[in-house]
Amino acid sequence: MIERSSFKPLRRSAPDHQHSVIIALPKLNMDRMESILEERSSPESPHYLKWMTSDEVTSLVMNEQSHDAVVQWLEANNLSVMWTSRRKDYLRVQGTISQWESLLKTEFYAYLDESLPARVTDLRSDPLHQDSHRVFHRSKSYSLPEEMLPHITAIFNTVQAPPKFHRKYQKKPRHGQRGTPFQTKLRLDMADTIGADGSSSPSGSVTVSFLNSFYDISSNVALANETLSQSVFETGSNYFSPDDLATFQSKNCLPQQKAVSVGAHDIDACPTSPPTSAPDCYEGNLDIQYIMGVSQQAVSIFWWVTDGNIASSTDPFLVWILAVADETDPPKVNSISYGVSEKFESVSVMSQFNTEAILLGVQGVTITVSSGDDGAPSDDYGSCSCQISSSSSTLTWSATPWTGKGYFPSFPATSPYVTAVGATQGPESGDAEIACQSQLGGIITTGGGFSTYYAAPSWQKAAIAKYFATLSSQSITLSSGYNPNGRGYPDVSLIGVAYQVVVNGIMESVFGTSCSSPVFAAMVSLLNSQRAVQGLQPVGFMNPTLWSYGYNSTYVSPTAYAKTSFNDVTSGNNKCCSSQIASQATCCSSGFTAVTGWDPVTGWGSVQFPHLAPAL
Repeated sequence: MIERSSFKPLRRSAPDHQHSVIIALPKLNMDRMESILEERSSPESPHYLKWMTSDEVTSLVMNEQSHDAVVQWLEANNLSVMWTSRRKDYLRVQGTISQWESLLKTEFYAYLDESLPARVTDLRSDPLHQDSHRVFHRSKSYSLPEEMLPHITAIFNTVQAPPKFHRKYQKKPRHGQRGTPFQTKLRLDMADTIGADGSSSPSGSVTVSFLNSFYDISSNVALANETLSQSVFETGSNYFSPDDLATFQSKNCLPQQKAVSVGAHDIDACPTSPPTSAPDCYEGNLDIQYIMGVSQQAVSIFWWVTDGNIASSTDPFLVWILAVADETDPPKVNSISYGVSEKFESVSVMSQFNTEAILLGVQGVTITVSSGDDGAPSDDYGSCSCQISSSSSTLTWSATPWTGKGYFPSFPATSPYVTAVGATQGPESGDAEIACQSQLGGIITTGGGFSTYYAAPSWQKAAIAKYFATLSSQSITLSSGYNPNGRGYPDVSLIGVAYQVVVNGIMESVFGTSCSSPVFAAMVSLLNSQRAVQGLQPVGFMNPTLWSYGYNSTYVSPTAYAKTSFNDVTSGNNKCCSSQIASQATCCSSGFTAVTGWDPVTGWGSVQFPHLAPAL
């Protein structure tokens, strides 16, 4: 189990406590599925963008033998399956703690996760007497009978500590209010800054009209087709307000359209300064308002998950991707504005997320993820982690080791099977586009770096080598502490500052890579609609194409690409954590510098929408 100081054991779990687990079964042909994804997302392949159907995927990966063996084993031990996934690759099973301890040869303890905010009703002397979202029952290890080892990949809700999320949006508190950890930092200039039709010129604020103007989006009309739906991932105390969505659409002269709510986390009135236990609409409203504002008429889903959808206290990333994977026709575009430092996420969760992302990818599904708001260092230790060791000795890495401090990459942005989106600033004020940096007034610093668990895929190795060569040619030296052989991120970036979001009827300014991810996802939705009109399939897993195009247009034959898809952002770094006041930003020696071409600050830069479609 991952050790962190805020996840504290209280006592042995009660023997009669009911506890549910998710058992993941091995899939057949996963090596083949990964090869299919690589082949069908590679521009030079004759099978490029020829995606599979859900039924075709099922026929290749379903493992009936393992399913039957595990069910028989559970039934022999008086345990019943409560839920089975469509492909029979996941089982939810509920039993008492004593049953699990006997079956798995382990001991369970009740843990208190102090990183989660306490509710008023939780303030009692004994946390176990609360109906608390902060208490988790976990073990340090478990064992399986030898005959079951070939049939079980992992058992969740056992040794996996819950993730310590960092949200990827920021706001400044109003005068007289105190900021709270992982809440937005709302700008002080909260006045209604857009006109009746929204501002498309630089005014210090970002609206749909401004995004259309700067990124040259001539039409926001997507197909109202359920097979081309788009979604935003949400969890925890996040809600969205249908009333605020309607106000946002009216204020920006957008067509009135309702969002589909999965998880029943829609609310009429959102508090503008919620206490820790109250509904928080900043993230949810930002995500749904801008994905629907940029990609209009597309079926749009506010997909909220927490510890109740599939199994009690399960990692939300896992809950979400299992739910999406269980759909016969999953949303074609999905945006995630959350993350957790890889060091604090369970390897088994990351591995299972990647497995399902591969299977979604071969079906033409795109997943975009915010790259983070605290630069390369992150703040997962309660403050900017400049001096915390990030060497490979604390991780599961079998290749070339490294030593150093201050680098904490964010998952799932580091997954090789998602498109990670960073943040820029400048154009909203009429200035050049640079990396978003807190020390320059950006409130947040765009996240980026290299995965500590996943090696660089083949489609990005050449560009990463070019990055390090460019640093060397410019005599730029990076401090140690990162994995130079890891998956580099972000892939692309968009403006991530001063987005005008309606919360409780008031226009607020929100900052972060939470802004850029849903907007890029909306652009992908628009591309999917354009392609559908031409009888073409969705863009799906974009990374090999983005990186191939970026490499060729930057390094191989730039003169052949007079109109490139990317605005190369060559100024800035990600050495600072987020800060409400630029002069008070904590900056580290750890972090990366933007250069010509790809870099782990803004990726390939921001995108020019009209030139993105021809690149695919």
